[in-house]
Amino acid sequence: MHLTLQEETASPPARSLKEQMQRFRDFRQSFNHERPHEALDYEVPAARYQPSPRRFDGRLRSPDYPHDAEIRRVRRTGEIKWRNRNLFLTEVLSGEPVGLFLIGPETWLVKYGPVALGSIRGKAGFEKFGAGS
Repeated sequence: MHLTLQEETASPPARSLKEQMQRFRDFRQSFNHERPHEALDYEVPAARYQPSPRRFDGRLRSPDYPHDAEIRRVRRTGEIKWRNRNLFLTEVLSGEPVGLFLIGPETWLVKYGPVALGSIRGKAGFEKFGAGS
């Protein structure tokens, strides 16, 4: 999708920001309402879209964790303090709480809400989950 977007809207770029924004609007209309998508059994995305029944008030909330989770807040540097050492997780979650769950001897699962980020194994440090994990 990103290559198609680039080819159809920005190669070459429009002469002005106003023209570029119109190209993006035209692409969005075509992509969502006119083009069938193989991944959607050749339907257009608009035919499959359903708005969420929950209203969003514009405020992002930190995830809640069960009582058995160890909670650590990610520092501005992307690290958490764990067992008297600093472990780098990611700067993306700076200021956010992560939950650590004991899943084996000296093995902790690190999660942000429902998303598993990786694990901490003994003194080995934090191991991110890869695409194949």
